[in-house]
Amino acid sequence: MPEDGEADPRDFSFVATRGRARLRRGTLAASLGLALVVATTTTASAAPATTPAPSTPTTVAASTSTGGAITPGSAPAVLAKSWMVVDGATGQVLGGKDVHTARLTASTVKVMTALTALRLIGPNAKVTVSALAAGRTAMRLGIPPGQVWPMRDLMASMLVVSANDAAYALAEGAAGSVDSFAKAMTDTGRRLGLQDSTFLDPAGLDGRDSAIGASMMSAYDLAVLGRAALADPVIGPMVGSKVIDLVGPDGAAHHLVNHNRLLGSYSGALGVKTGFTSAAGGTFITAAKRGDRTIVVAIAGAGGSVLVAGSALLDWAFTQPVPAAGTTTTEVLPPATQIAQMPAPAGITPVAVDDSGSGDGNRSAGAEAPAGAGSTHLTATTSGGSPLPVPVVALLLVALAGAGAVVLRRRSMRQRAALTRYDHVLGGLLLLESPRR
Repeated sequence: MPEDGEADPRDFSFVATRGRARLRRGTLAASLGLALVVATTTTASAAPATTPAPSTPTTVAASTSTGGAITPGSAPAVLAKSWMVVDGATGQVLGGKDVHTARLTASTVKVMTALTALRLIGPNAKVTVSALAAGRTAMRLGIPPGQVWPMRDLMASMLVVSANDAAYALAEGAAGSVDSFAKAMTDTGRRLGLQDSTFLDPAGLDGRDSAIGASMMSAYDLAVLGRAALADPVIGPMVGSKVIDLVGPDGAAHHLVNHNRLLGSYSGALGVKTGFTSAAGGTFITAAKRGDRTIVVAIAGAGGSVLVAGSALLDWAFTQPVPAAGTTTTEVLPPATQIAQMPAPAGITPVAVDDSGSGDGNRSAGAEAPAGAGSTHLTATTSGGSPLPVPVVALLLVALAGAGAVVLRRRSMRQRAALTRYDHVLGGLLLLESPRR
């Protein structure tokens, strides 16, 4: 089973290769199909974003469940112990199941680690990696103890590829120890309006992998956390990046590909964070924006793919009416509080060195710094971008398919010639070995 922070294998398709001949026969068809699919999807992406009519899901009736809230309408039946869907603008809960039951967080707690570290030391600090941090289990960057890393690079590694060593390094650099950092996370959570959480491990590790004990959060608190992350000018762009490239202090290059595969594959996806451990199951905070509407989804204790569950809940939410101003039929989340506006918690002494030149390690010194500032080697690719014109893409792919056909035809001709020579040689050997009459 994967360690915490690793991609849940249920979220990937593994194709077994059954012989080179079958692969070659499928290559041309796949190339032509790809040309048609990409041309079609590119045409669709060039049009204004619209809410597609989702397939009719298996629905569950609205009900009040243990620890949950009354859910209006009906929602897809997803394979998860807890989930919640929230209108991003109003904070109104559109639906949910066991929304106030605290469960193991897995790596989704790293969003709280990022928010708390920013609150304590700001985005421009330098963090020295300890032996404790360097010894964390996968996922990890493999940072050796004693290296000094920019705060932003550690945050990107933690949020994009779920690096556990980066999470522990941030916790120790921001508060002196993981124990002190747990207290700081608790204080940050209280100020954000969380209701059901217990914060201990900054990476979301549990069982023997954790150095302090497992963190617990409810779907309600995960949704609050997601809104706060998207509202943050540093964290928001990071969790929405498909790829981030950075160079470590030792000159080693790191190509970080976001574990959240909805980025780039789901219309309007904004990020936020995936998680998985054997004990926690799948956990997920995700969000998407279409037009002027943003939806936030939180999932905990998933027994199947969180990407499938998240997509289904997002699809359903975009079909629900926008809550009218002043109407409240369910719970409403607190406003997304800016971390820069929070005072530092009492009794916490950061050990990381601020690198902004202001002498103030608090987040307020660099609250408006753009994502990636302070790290000359960090570049990000978001889920957006300017696609090539549709005709250009189609022509390029058709040309590629044609070239593939030529290569395959030549290869096939060479193989037939080789087989002919083989048959001739084999026939000669059989004649030599046949008994004389």
